[in-house]
Amino acid sequence: MPRLTTCGLASLTGVLALVGLVRGDAIPWPTGPTKIAPADAIVVGQVVGFEDQDLQAKVAPNATGKLTYRIAILQVTDTLKGDAKQKAVRVGFIPPANAGGPNPPVKYNLQLTLGQSGLWYLQKHHEGKFYILPGFGSLVPAANKFMYDQEVDSTRKTLKVLADPLAVLKAGGSEQRLEAAYYLISVYRSGVGGIVQEPIPAEESKLILKALLDADWAGAKYQGPKYPQRPAMLFARLEIGAKDGFLSQGIGLFTPEYDAAARTWLSQNWQSYRINRFVSAPAKANPQP
Repeated sequence: MPRLTTCGLASLTGVLALVGLVRGDAIPWPTGPTKIAPADAIVVGQVVGFEDQDLQAKVAPNATGKLTYRIAILQVTDTLKGDAKQKAVRVGFIPPANAGGPNPPVKYNLQLTLGQSGLWYLQKHHEGKFYILPGFGSLVPAANKFMYDQEVDSTRKTLKVLADPLAVLKAGGSEQRLEAAYYLISVYRSGVGGIVQEPIPAEESKLILKALLDADWAGAKYQGPKYPQRPAMLFARLEIGAKDGFLSQGIGLFTPEYDAAARTWLSQNWQSYRINRFVSAPAKANPQP
């Protein structure tokens, strides 16, 4: 089996926590938990029309010129994150003829069509006039029922855990606490929320690490949808290394040796180590104790 470095896998899974099959091709598909942090709104809805006139806006604050955006009207039937009072939102996309344009380039530009429906992870355009779809996987089509149902379920569960992480991490058995740790690590370590890091509250960090320590690390237990919850993978996503006293050089990630080393480190450090999360704003000078 090829060996992956801890850092390499952590970087990969930080954004792409699960490999999904899309249209018959093996394409990395970012899962719900990894898309929650940067989303200003997460809704279920359908495109019901388009505004009569396109508008001009910069694709980014540092762009040298403006691009043409077409505005779709998205009718909202359920709000998972954001203002629940909004029953319709404006979603901008760039028509194909206008997608070249000024720096920086448009990296993701889904063309919206009448009747498109699904789960939408939306981000406010930097000028604040409309929402955009920030990246691959920002729209989970309702037509793909299996993927859609999985995404809605995992996103709801993640948001519930985020609402009161301490309560969820203290409740249930080891499997439930591991699932909660998976949701939290997926959000905190996704990297798509920013490049600055700050420590999470100390008690929450202890409970997440204890959930990993108490979990069943047998690889065969984590197949299919449960694969991203594999404790070794979650531990790797924390990017704990030599600076933290964890020496894993030369140890393959999916090996009994790695599992043993990680569990030993956890048993010695779960009460003192502080998990860091990516944030889009500058780190706070005095993080919550």
